[in-house]
Amino acid sequence: MKKIRLSPFVFKVKGAKNYAFFDLLNRVLFQAAPGGDIDELKEFFLEKELVCNTERVVPFKFQVDVSNFKEKIIIRELQIRVTGRCNENCPECGQPCCCFKGDGDISGDTLKTLIQQVKNIPVHEVVVTGGNPLIVPDALDVLSMIRKEIPAKKFKLLFTAFDETREANRLKEMGFEIITSHKLISEITEDQMKIDAFTFFYQQEFNPCWGNLVAVDVDGTIKPCLWAEDALGNIHENNIRELVTSGAFDHYWELTKDKIDTCNLCEYRYGCFDCRVAAQKGMGSLTTKTVGCSYNPR
Repeated sequence: MKKIRLSPFVFKVKGAKNYAFFDLLNRVLFQAAPGGDIDELKEFFLEKELVCNTERVVPFKFQVDVSNFKEKIIIRELQIRVTGRCNENCPECGQPCCCFKGDGDISGDTLKTLIQQVKNIPVHEVVVTGGNPLIVPDALDVLSMIRKEIPAKKFKLLFTAFDETREANRLKEMGFEIITSHKLISEITEDQMKIDAFTFFYQQEFNPCWGNLVAVDVDGTIKPCLWAEDALGNIHENNIRELVTSGAFDHYWELTKDKIDTCNLCEYRYGCFDCRVAAQKGMGSLTTKTVGCSYNPR
């Protein structure tokens, strides 16, 4: 039987009907049906530079090590909701979200306790949201404290809507990237696939959205995601580090696409976006296919 020797940077993922070939070097994706003409397939792969055109043994297979995310305490994304109040009156928002615990502002004590708990934990990205984060009294001082005291690589401010005001330049100077939920949803809808080496290997071990995510609501409630219904504790009663090491987040962090109905049959599962909150609210289960995905891998 003829075989094709793939490039060390190309990985085949089997779905229910088709295969997907992830080219992690060029960050592109190809689909192929099994049982096709092997010579035609090889010619196509040679054209795309996905295979080795020699018979020699490839000395290595490319891989990204994501073991640190299991062996050490690392927060990939820390979500902080600083207020439940909003003055934007966006028509699509309507009533307050049932996920959130209260409509007030985060207290100084809650913010200081949160900072104290995460200051010695590696954090990749902090996302501050509301309500409208700028409606909090002394909002810029609050944001400045978060920016200075939490040792993260990236800081984002998430708004439902945001008008470019005089605060915009100040926020950017402070190191915050401004994003809106409208833009976020649009980007997810238009491009649900992410082809890169880290994503490919990470999503074999963790959920694309909830993996290594910690969320703290306005009253200190600790959650797997701000929009999730589940609560894992409260920073005034529990310690984030202890919750992580005890395995309290494992069920959510390790809910890979291989554990989700229909997604586990999809050849695209190691590059696709995911939203367990949408699945839970739309389909009533954490282990059902992502709402909004029309692809049927069967």
